[in-house]
Amino acid sequence: MTYAYGLTTECYELDGSPVEEATDTSFKATVKLRCPWSVRRTLSAELSDYTTYGGGVVAARARSISIEPFTHVQGADGVLAADYEDAIVTVQYVFDKDTPSEDGGDLFSESLEPTAQNLTMPWEPFVWAIGGQQIEPGEAPAKILRGLDYVLTKYNLASIPAAALTLVGCCNNATVTASTLGLTFAAETLLFNPPTIQRKVSLGASPSLKWTATYRLTYNAGGWNKFWHSRATTPLWDSLLVFNGSTYVPYKHYPPAAFSGI
Repeated sequence: MTYAYGLTTECYELDGSPVEEATDTSFKATVKLRCPWSVRRTLSAELSDYTTYGGGVVAARARSISIEPFTHVQGADGVLAADYEDAIVTVQYVFDKDTPSEDGGDLFSESLEPTAQNLTMPWEPFVWAIGGQQIEPGEAPAKILRGLDYVLTKYNLASIPAAALTLVGCCNNATVTASTLGLTFAAETLLFNPPTIQRKVSLGASPSLKWTATYRLTYNAGGWNKFWHSRATTPLWDSLLVFNGSTYVPYKHYPPAAFSGI
């Protein structure tokens, strides 16, 4: 399940949040989230300093996080420590182009790279123009489908998102927007390939241990759960149905999943 701001840890935004402030050179947003007390640190880790603000200001990053109790549960007699049900996690997102808060503060990059897929046509519909003989299976023509990869690289990650591994082989269950490219990809048109993950260790008193993750999402305009139907009246990309024991249901060769976790 996905919660406020695309987060995977259970949380709910409080009334009056967010508060946004902007000048011609800076932007700040303060977000207040309510979560169960038991997951407050898990939520804080997901909101670590690489997280970008979801309000359209993609350069604003989470710079500070604070936790405070929201509700109190009466403890048993003799128990000195307070027992809380919920917590308030306050996150401040900041962008200041004049005074960046850290060196090497790259957030992410986006690019499009060309791809080519070889599709072998069925041999049955074809005959040779001279003599009218049907072609042999090995003589079927191949069709090169040219496409592209949407490549998203995220820098300075404090940890590797779990979704980087669990999404391999899945397609997007909702629209994905490339925020700097001005492109939108429809549901089930992007296939999540195994990512490239790197870690650079720098010398110094405080060595950098941040991660870089590159996600290569292969685009298929027809949709990854549609297949070439060559025997249709007009050949086209078509969905498949599979019998589940009682009826026919849509066949999802590539399971749809939320890409927001990366």
